[in-house]
Amino acid sequence: MTEQTALTRTNGHTANDVMTTMPAVQPNVDIFENEQELIVDCDLPGVAQDTLSVHLDGTQLTLEGERAAYEGWSVAARYRRTFTVPEHLIDADGVEAELRGGVLRVRLPKRDDARPRKITVRSVD
Repeated sequence: MTEQTALTRTNGHTANDVMTTMPAVQPNVDIFENEQELIVDCDLPGVAQDTLSVHLDGTQLTLEGERAAYEGWSVAARYRRTFTVPEHLIDADGVEAELRGGVLRVRLPKRDDARPRKITVRSVD
């Protein structure tokens, strides 16, 4: 079992989502893992950077954004996804996020002690 499978999805809706007139949408997400980091790609078409919010609170990673109604999109929408991140794995101070072409990419670097390392085998004669 990889650490990626430990990155679990939770229901990210709040009472505020229910009260708003904008439909709450759970965006599509792809999660990748390599030796250095976890990468979360979140599809947010039509979402402007100034409406985005990325929060890491303990083990909870929350991605939120809003899309205004405009030509091509008939209604406004509120996007929200929340994930549980393994606390022993991530360097919280190094988390970065960028929006490009409607995709939010969040990079969660692994802590040095959580990264794989090569062990040198010595010959003992």
